[in-house]
Amino acid sequence: MFKKNFAIQTIVFICLKNIIQTVEVFNVGTRNVVNPTTTNSEEQNSNTASSSNSSTLENEIYVIDGSDDTINEQNIAKICEENKYCGLYNLKYSCYANCILQSLIHIKRFREKIAECKEGEMILLLNEAIQEMQKNKIYNPKNLLDHIIKNYNILQDIHEFYLEFFAELTENKKGDTKISELDNLITGTTKETSKNEEGQIFERLNNFKNIFLPISTSDGAIIDNLEESLAQEFTNDGKSKKEIKKAPEILFLLINRFVFDKEKKKLKKYNGLFKFPKEIDFSPYCVDTTIENTYKLHSVIVHKGNSTFGHYYCNILIDGKWYEFNDYKNKMIGEKDAIEEQFGGHKEATNEMKNHSAYYLVYVKKN
Repeated sequence: MFKKNFAIQTIVFICLKNIIQTVEVFNVGTRNVVNPTTTNSEEQNSNTASSSNSSTLENEIYVIDGSDDTINEQNIAKICEENKYCGLYNLKYSCYANCILQSLIHIKRFREKIAECKEGEMILLLNEAIQEMQKNKIYNPKNLLDHIIKNYNILQDIHEFYLEFFAELTENKKGDTKISELDNLITGTTKETSKNEEGQIFERLNNFKNIFLPISTSDGAIIDNLEESLAQEFTNDGKSKKEIKKAPEILFLLINRFVFDKEKKKLKKYNGLFKFPKEIDFSPYCVDTTIENTYKLHSVIVHKGNSTFGHYYCNILIDGKWYEFNDYKNKMIGEKDAIEEQFGGHKEATNEMKNHSAYYLVYVKKN
């Protein structure tokens, strides 16, 4: 969650505490929604998880960054009327998890594979979450996220959560065919070939669940587009070569915007321009270039902020239309706002550098 001035945040917190109501499930039209706010006594007992969507929460600030929303029945009823799809409560700093869940759950192949898997607590909880999200306009994912997130007071890196999420899904299930098929959806294989001074050739295969996209060349030149970044990642300089041997159905690309500042000796975020297309052909980077490996952009996960603090939200393509998912809210947006506005770079009106930019891209293989 994007931090504001501490004093203002404290006042908001106190005000919210004063209007807290007892947890109750109430109806909004035909949609069941859970009011997540608690009294102090209920907060102490909030670790008692429920199998339904009515579990209470330890952390009670769910307001989206920059929003004037308060968590009450009237406000939630209005949001439910406006939401086209189900939103997810932000458990204080779980915006990154919400983006991964929304991006995956809105991929049909992923939902199908999850439905085929029958064993494992995480699988069962995820299936339950998918079913509840299909019935409701706001959902509390705490039961599911408790298996992965150990501390809701820390803004975890979205890449780390993504890897931990799939590790939990597939843990101790290597012999399970359905779990293997699920894992294969997002797992690819690279082939690295190198030659030593004696002319000996060495090959190494590595599995990957995402591809890191460099934003600069080895000599420090800025890279401002996806194609050039991929060419930098999959090199062929005569001495070594890196290619994709197996391309996954769902491809996660991480734009390496967080870099180490050697002078200041700390991480900094690069919000400069980085363009990416709606479709991309990965065949040139594959071992077998004759196999079609065309991908369509499915989700743009955006980071707003700097290297110290920030907020994640995502834009997802559903049935040919783009929707912005910002925790418990979602709305339809234009293609330009979904894609080009997230390239980073300078604002057109003021020439000021944007503080939001695409960080994680999700592409889905066509056909």
